[in-house]
Amino acid sequence: MSENAPDLGREYAKVSWRWGDVTDLEAWERKNLTPDDAELFLNQHQRIIQDRMIETGWQVIEDLLATWEGPGPKRNDDESEKLPSGSRSDS
Repeated sequence: MSENAPDLGREYAKVSWRWGDVTDLEAWERKNLTPDDAELFLNQHQRIIQDRMIETGWQVIEDLLATWEGPGPKRNDDESEKLPSGSRSDS
């Protein structure tokens, strides 16, 4: 991160791919390729994979935000402490 870049918070949902992830795919098994071939494949296509994962990630975030109800109502602890015992805050 550069010195002038704003701090946007922690990173979440990090993803990385390794040759074992690729060689476990059925399409890969049909090609009968080696782990070295998988390394070469990932190296040659890493930018495309990264860009597509980012695009997919933004869509997933949009979909989740559309249905998320949020963290729920905030409780004001200061107000509840001021109520006499037996009182209700909605009366």
